[in-house]
Amino acid sequence: MLNDGSVQNIEEICGVSEQYFNLLYLPPLKNLSAFVQLLPASEAHHHAYAGGLLDHTLEVTLKALAVRRGKLLPVNAKAEDIDKVKDLWTYAVFCQGLLHDVGKIIMDMSIQLFNKKAESMGLWEPFSGPMNRTQACYYAVRFVPR
Repeated sequence: MLNDGSVQNIEEICGVSEQYFNLLYLPPLKNLSAFVQLLPASEAHHHAYAGGLLDHTLEVTLKALAVRRGKLLPVNAKAEDIDKVKDLWTYAVFCQGLLHDVGKIIMDMSIQLFNKKAESMGLWEPFSGPMNRTQACYYAVRFVPR
């Protein structure tokens, strides 16, 4: 479900080695993809389509990394200190981008799970782990009014 173009763009903007990217960046991307499946980002606004939440999250992550690229962090630190922690700051921004909307699944959505016979299996409990850990074959999303 991950868009290879988005992953490649994230890898390029992070500016780390392929080995480092595969070890630290790729697993959270894959885990997020498994977790959000094809959930929409919203009911009727931006990214209100199957897979919209993942698309939106990857777009925000790329934008956050682009902003980070233009910043020297920590602010007012010595150049040698900035150089020592630049990859750590980049990774922190990457994680923030990935997690910025994860609460939508918990607060804004009710996700009904179904088995292969289309029988209800109850609601998905996101704190229990990804949907693919259940025996569900299908799901239906309902947005919870606030």
